[in-house]
Amino acid sequence: MANPTYTLYKRVQLSAGKWRYRKAAFHSNGKIKPHYVIVGGKEEKHEGDYFLAHDGKWIPVGDEPLEAQRTRAEYLTRASCKRLHSESTVLPFAARQRERKSIQDEVDAYLAELELAQRPRKSVNDKRKFLTVFMQIVGKSFVDEYDRNDVLKFRKARLLNYEPKSVHTQMMAVVTFFNKHLKIKLGMEASDWPEYSPNDPELSHDFATKVLQLAVLVTCGAAAFVRSPNDFRLAIRTQPGRISGFVDTSAF
Repeated sequence: MANPTYTLYKRVQLSAGKWRYRKAAFHSNGKIKPHYVIVGGKEEKHEGDYFLAHDGKWIPVGDEPLEAQRTRAEYLTRASCKRLHSESTVLPFAARQRERKSIQDEVDAYLAELELAQRPRKSVNDKRKFLTVFMQIVGKSFVDEYDRNDVLKFRKARLLNYEPKSVHTQMMAVVTFFNKHLKIKLGMEASDWPEYSPNDPELSHDFATKVLQLAVLVTCGAAAFVRSPNDFRLAIRTQPGRISGFVDTSAF
């Protein structure tokens, strides 16, 4: 059985404004360099909390460098004792627990786990986008504050600009985060999910706006700019009320 490493990381905000987990930096004698992490192969100083990476999970160990290193040593000692003795002879070790879990910290940890598991970049980025918007719309700080009604609030807000099929995908990303990472069942019902036909297009708000702009070109006699009438048929089927103000929809 391989020895557990409990690698020490620090959650830091990089120059692009994004929060990421980066390995803590150490002196040659093994002592931690307070608040220094490895970024792109170089040491940089950043504020933030420390975490231990173990078995695909992130264990919070506070924001004090020496305390974080001491806690790591205790985890390693406990793991070593388990290998040498039966579980009954090991003194219990109580890891520091936070009274309430921050939703932002949990989302960051979840996304970091997906990156650690080398999930496709597009999939991870989509989940990051959907979960970030979800937190912004709901506006709550702690995990224990969230419930089914928050997902319904998210659904209502997203349906203003996105098609049902797209909103279904976004809701699924949120519910999966609660189910798989937090082990929390929100009690979603079948009627909570947007209804759509399997053949429905998944139009974004930006794409719909571009189609409307093309429709304006047609009314102005600039039909030469339109590559195909299929875009108009698609828009008319999904948003007839908005299109009819620009074009004679009976022509399509």
